[in-house]
Amino acid sequence: AMCKGACYRKPEMKVNLLMALSFGLFQAAMPLIGWLAGTQFTGNIAHIDHFHTAGNPGRKDLDEDQELFYPAIMRTIAKLTEEGKFTGYVAHEFSPKNGVESLRKAVLLCDV
Repeated sequence: AMCKGACYRKPEMKVNLLMALSFGLFQAAMPLIGWLAGTQFTGNIAHIDHFHTAGNPGRKDLDEDQELFYPAIMRTIAKLTEEGKFTGYVAHEFSPKNGVESLRKAVLLCDV
């Protein structure tokens, strides 16, 4: 949005409001889209054999520097397992910063 706005030599209020509205609508729709995708995903979970864990970005340790929040992800997988919707397994696949200690922390993080 900043780059788009910086490109205008003579900003007009109508253009600015239209751009702000389009970005706002898109951001407002994101949770709904996520919810819809999640409900579709849980309905098809039986077809998934396993999950891989890895930090994002960079496939590094599962820690607070990553975009993914594994405690919530693992609680969801555990719930699906309890409901009989998922019978697979979870595998750790990442490049650890601190060797076995990183793996130990990842296992503890995913043990819900």
